[in-house]
Amino acid sequence: MGKEFLAHSGQMRTPKKQELLWVDLMNRLAVQIERFVDDHFPGFVECAFIDAEGVRHQFVEKLPIVSDANLNAESAYPQPGHIDCAIEERWLNELGRSVARINIDKPWSVESVAGLTLFTVYEGQLSAV
Repeated sequence: MGKEFLAHSGQMRTPKKQELLWVDLMNRLAVQIERFVDDHFPGFVECAFIDAEGVRHQFVEKLPIVSDANLNAESAYPQPGHIDCAIEERWLNELGRSVARINIDKPWSVESVAGLTLFTVYEGQLSAV
């Protein structure tokens, strides 16, 4: 099980197993590819997204994991991208907006540069694969 950052308290926690109501495998989180960072095969890019609490998260990941586009150092940035994820829980937040706790460790073992794998995001940031 991964860890998530709680912006309101500045602490990290590991959710308890009983908090996981269901798992929907293979969804996609929309991210913004910001730049090409390394051309060693298969190419690495830096990407980011902002979670439902307004916290920006960064990733350095293999290009094929986050995009089907043929990007390189000369490509124009930013570019749209995605990170496959599993939805572990859905609910309405205090403002009545649909949010979800996602795990990006599944299926490709992705983590943020801070080592996080669990995030709370708005449903609108997700799409089905």
